[in-house]
Amino acid sequence: MDLATPRDLQFHPLKPDELWVASASLDGRLSGNFIITNPGTAQQTTSLLRDRVAYHYMDNVAAFEFSADGRVLFTCQESLNPYMSLAPPNLFQGPTAFEG
Repeated sequence: MDLATPRDLQFHPLKPDELWVASASLDGRLSGNFIITNPGTAQQTTSLLRDRVAYHYMDNVAAFEFSADGRVLFTCQESLNPYMSLAPPNLFQGPTAFEG
């Protein structure tokens, strides 16, 4: 897995061994959050977390933040929301909250 365009990063407040990196879309690839577990060690692993409708809720992620209790992830997008170039941009885009 390759990072398209890293935009923001931080450690998960409840899982200090997880470094989260927001990756914006590039060349038609969808945005998402890379989770790097045990960064910088021989045990390092990487996974990609992407919402099932990432073309809307995670399109061109610019920044993210965890809630104080670490249960909610908030993202902010810089997008005109063109639905992966399948529709004209509708300018309907804003912050998104994911609870988990």
